[in-house]
Amino acid sequence: MKELNTQHTDAKSGRRWLLPISARLVQSGRQKEVQISSKLKRAQEDLLQREKQIAAISAHVPGMLYVLARTPKGDVSMPYVSEGIHQLLDLTPEQLRHDASPFFARVDPRDHKALICSIHASFSANTNWSSEFRIQHPERGIRWLYSSASPRLLENGEYIWDGCCFDITERKTAEENLIRENKRKAIERLAGGIAHDFNNYLSSIALSAELLQSLPEATPRIQTLAAILVTEISSAAAVAKQLLSFTKDQPVQREHLNLVPYLRECADFALRGSSISTVINVADSALKLYTDPNLLRQVIFNLFLNSRQATDNKGIITLTAERGDQLVTLRVSDNGPGISPAHAKKIFEPYYTTKAAGTGLGLHVVRSILHRLGGEICHDSSHRPGASFVITLPVAREAELAA
Repeated sequence: MKELNTQHTDAKSGRRWLLPISARLVQSGRQKEVQISSKLKRAQEDLLQREKQIAAISAHVPGMLYVLARTPKGDVSMPYVSEGIHQLLDLTPEQLRHDASPFFARVDPRDHKALICSIHASFSANTNWSSEFRIQHPERGIRWLYSSASPRLLENGEYIWDGCCFDITERKTAEENLIRENKRKAIERLAGGIAHDFNNYLSSIALSAELLQSLPEATPRIQTLAAILVTEISSAAAVAKQLLSFTKDQPVQREHLNLVPYLRECADFALRGSSISTVINVADSALKLYTDPNLLRQVIFNLFLNSRQATDNKGIITLTAERGDQLVTLRVSDNGPGISPAHAKKIFEPYYTTKAAGTGLGLHVVRSILHRLGGEICHDSSHRPGASFVITLPVAREAELAA
């Protein structure tokens, strides 16, 4: 079979010769291959340059940028994740490139189901997605994250979410603090109103009791009972005054306290009628505080009342006190069942209680009063058995003691 030829002219020299068509096709194919290779190389360089630009931009964005992919089979991966994931989740982009399960493994179990459901809802409705959720960071503990993304459907049926994710723990903490502060203010208003009305009722009852005492026809028995009534009304009025002092409108009235006899008096009064044993350990018998005795008494009464209930009125309560350079430390401990770690995190929150008939205000009031006195309180979870609360108060300075 005769081979077909084609005339070929050199562009520079003008020389002409016959070239087989097959060789011409090979040469043309090679030229196209070089052109395609060159275009591919330029595309790769452009892609690399864009990746560098995205990386440079994402380095200045709080949190991380990501691409979440879901195949028609349901496989989920994160083909792109910025370096911010190191700080957010202690993971690397390589760990998620082909499988997103390490990301979801960090999600707190309390939020895991809701997070997955919200993503599925975005997939089903093809709508923008956003969520706030908690994660368990290996070193930083529980953190709050916010993430949002926009979905798009590829021709191959793959769903893509382009999104961002950043830490909102500080914001969530501020919101929780604001809620607690609003609760505290509401309690203060409630306490002030109750104490004010209660004092009015007590004043009327006290006046009637005093009149009953002074009646000429009152028998000795009636006079004795009336005297007891007046005394008990005075005690109730003191409690109402303490409740009123919970509000910040009432000034703190400081005075010198000899701590040992003061603690003994508080213990005797708070544990009256119970079978509880009290142990008071104070190394310095001359230890003094410069504080408001009525407010501090309410703190100790509340702690003793909790211990009475926890030990069923027949346990042991230990009071210890010691002075440091800046603070006096009081510890109130009992040998009851103690407080579980889950409950210990919330015991100072208003309205939180594990008691069937409790109000959940006792320890919240205690902490609020101590804050007014410049002190603090915490639960010692290492104490076994029973519960132990540690109170710190400023020491009485020389100038205060001399006042």
